[in-house]
Amino acid sequence: MGYTGLLLETPLADWQRVIDLNLTSVFQCTQGILPGMRDRRSGIIINVSSTGGKQVFAGWGAYCVSKFGLMALSQTLAVEERAHNIRVSVICPGAVNTPIWDTETVQADARGSRTVFPERSTCLLQ
Repeated sequence: MGYTGLLLETPLADWQRVIDLNLTSVFQCTQGILPGMRDRRSGIIINVSSTGGKQVFAGWGAYCVSKFGLMALSQTLAVEERAHNIRVSVICPGAVNTPIWDTETVQADARGSRTVFPERSTCLLQ
C-alpha cells in the first residue's frame, strides 16, 4: 500500500493505514509464528520491503517510513532470534508493475525501463 504526497500534507488516517499494512501487520504475523519456530528451534522469516526501505523518495514519505521500519524490524528480529536458530531475511525489489500504480492513493508512475513486469517473468516454481 502506498500514498503519495508531502509528509506535511499526509492525513493521519492515510499515514496510519500505510504503517498498519506495511509494518504493524508484519509485526503481528511475526508474533503469531515465532512461538512455533522457537519450539522447533528452526525457521526463516522472509519479509518483502522495497528500495523505499533503503533510500527515500520525495512524495513517498509514509511508504518509505513504513519500509525503513520493516527493515529495522527485520534486523532486530534477526539479532534477537539468532539464539533460537531463526534467520530473518529481507527482499528489497525495485519498481514492480503491480496494481499499486493504478490506485487513487498513488499519484505517481515510476514504471520505467528497469521496472519488473511479473507477467513477463518466468517462474521456476510452477
